[in-house]
Amino acid sequence: MLNRILNVVLFAALGLALISCEDSTSEPTNKDDNAKPEGQEVSAFINGDYWSATSFKYYKEVNQIDILGSDSSGNSIDLVFRITDDLVVGEYKTGEIYNVTIGQNGSIYSTVYAEEGTNSGTITISRVTDKSIEGTFSATAFNASASYSVSVTQGVFKINK
Repeated sequence: MLNRILNVVLFAALGLALISCEDSTSEPTNKDDNAKPEGQEVSAFINGDYWSATSFKYYKEVNQIDILGSDSSGNSIDLVFRITDDLVVGEYKTGEIYNVTIGQNGSIYSTVYAEEGTNSGTITISRVTDKSIEGTFSATAFNASASYSVSVTQGVFKINK
């Protein structure tokens, strides 16, 4: 359990670090600060309320790939793939290897906190090119004590590499 908590804290810290980095692919294409970069999207219904990112990051390390969408209030959705290979088209059940982490109103919720052995979500990659990745996701993400959860439905992502 401690290892799972440390993993989520690490993912959250990585997400915050990525949000604070400049990225030329995530700059708005016009002067409207709320405009999404052309062709990119991370959005979902969180507990029934629609949420959409305005900033996007694709981050690849040796053993992890992150797809991160965030807004100007610091809320975020981070899709984490702890793998050594490139992503391929397919359906990924959440757990220790693949997870959905939500940063909402200063709180962190993650599928990593789900009861061990249960599947609390799915990430489906429908298209991978040299330049982008796209797909859908849904999940039930929990706080660290698993005493509260958020429902994430109709999630969509399309992000440039």
